Amino acid sequence: MKTTRRSFMGKIGVARTPEPNAQWQPLRACWFDLNDPRLQSCADNEFITGLRQRHADALAALTDAAELDPAVADEIGAAFEQAIAHVQRGIATCYIALPPEYMPRQDLMRQAAALEEMAARSDVDPNTVAQAQAALARDLAWLAQFQAGQTPEWFKVEVPPESAEAARVLVNLLLNET
Repeated sequence: MKTTRRSFMGKIGVARTPEPNAQWQPLRACWFDLNDPRLQSCADNEFITGLRQRHADALAALTDAAELDPAVADEIGAAFEQAIAHVQRGIATCYIALPPEYMPRQDLMRQAAALEEMAARSDVDPNTVAQAQAALARDLAWLAQFQAGQTPEWFKVEVPPESAEAARVLVNLLLNET
């Protein structure tokens, strides 16, 4: 039998290709079932209900076998629900007219103008107006930075460890490296 490059590299220790773990296959199958046309429905159907149940059962089995931390399993479950919703929204919005593209800068400018007009015509507390104007100015500055491809210093995203681990597990799962 001819030796493959992958098996040769594994034998000499340069690269190790893990064997797929049978315990993870039911979970992996659920993720690949997101391509099933029966999922493309605006309402839940028997297939979607069964898929959700199979996914929950697969997560429970991995958690019970101590293969997966419960907090990470919760994150993976939430990601799966979002994936289902994404597929369902995709089919639903194909045929439903969507509003014209949202113009956030114009909307913020309109809010600022309305605030100034309201402040001039009423006895709104000047401190309240100043706070709202500061918030709008901050939003406009952030939007300008975002559109320029920059990230403001105050806009730092912290990823909880269980979310990062769930992302790593999902990547390995989909690559069949669990």
